[in-house]
Order: sequence, then structure tokens, then C-alpha cells
Amino acid sequence: MRIAQTFSNKIIGLTGVQDCERITTEFNRLTKDYYAKEKYAIQQLRTLRQIRIRLSLTKKTYEMTGRDVEAELVIRLLKNEEEIVLTLISQARGSDQLSTGGKHTHLNWSGKLIDLVEVAYGLYVSRCVNGGRCDIKEIVFALEQLFGVKLPHIYNRLLAIRNRKNGRTPFLKWLCERIEQDAYEKDE
Repeated sequence: MRIAQTFSNKIIGLTGVQDCERITTEFNRLTKDYYAKEKYAIQQLRTLRQIRIRLSLTKKTYEMTGRDVEAELVIRLLKNEEEIVLTLISQARGSDQLSTGGKHTHLNWSGKLIDLVEVAYGLYVSRCVNGGRCDIKEIVFALEQLFGVKLPHIYNRLLAIRNRKNGRTPFLKWLCERIEQDAYEKDE
């Protein structure tokens, strides 16, 4: 959050620079630095949009005397950057392959979809993905892409898992049993 706030303030500060070439160069440097710190494209897009909206509202609400041209340039740069990040996200979503060192592996989920939701839920509550800084929908999306499936109505499925009477995680328990059994068999 602090990284995004610092980035936001620096980008908005560019409206005080008089030279358009310098604004563009500094904008590119700032975004490159931000992307190095914030690897997650959805968060990058969210931050870019929030800055653009904030700057647009500021421009409309307050007369930015003598800074209209600079503010408009920064808004356009933000809009273009949003489009670039959106394109990258779309390309990632359109790919149904997992890149593995130059090879492409097709993985298909052959279990029940609710079992995959159970895995997603376990990853989410354990905070093992992105240091816990992601939403359940982001984990579900990644699993959908990895296994080439759709998991619609995710919150209804999570509610169904929470409402189970005879154990909430039968699939995860079964996985643990399989690992133990395999290790036991290999030890013999």
C-alpha cells in the first residue's frame, strides 16, 4: 500500500514539471521502478487507474492554473500505461499453457470442481500465495488458468464448503492420506 501511495504522489507531482519531455522520461522511470516493486499486474492496473481518476477529479474540481497541459499529459500517459497492463493481463488470461522453462505443459483438472475450490480456499486461508496479499478470486483465476477449467459462483461454492456437516475439507484430507500412503509404501 505504501509503495502505491509513494508512486501515486510522485506521478501527481509530475504536473508541476514544465517540460513535456522531462515529464515523459520521469513517468517512464517511475513506472519502471514501481513495476519492479509491485509484480502483480492487477495491483499495477488498480494503482494506475486510481491515480488517473484522482488526477482527473483534481483537475476538474480545482483549477490547476498553468498546469492544465502537464496534468492532461500525465493523464494520457496513465491511460496508455493502463492499456499496456490490460493487454498483458489479457494475453496472460488467453494463454492456457503453463510455461516451464521453454516447454509448454497442458494440465487438465480431472477431479471434481468443488475439490479444486477446496484447494483454492486452503491456499487463501493459509496466506501462502503472494504473502497473503491476494483475494480468493485471484487464486481461483490462477487455478482456472493452470488447469483449463471454469469455477463459476465461487462464493457460493465457498459457502457450501463452510456449511458442510461431516468435515469441511474431505479432499484435502484425502490428499494428506495419499501423501502419507505413498511415503509409507516407498519407505518399505
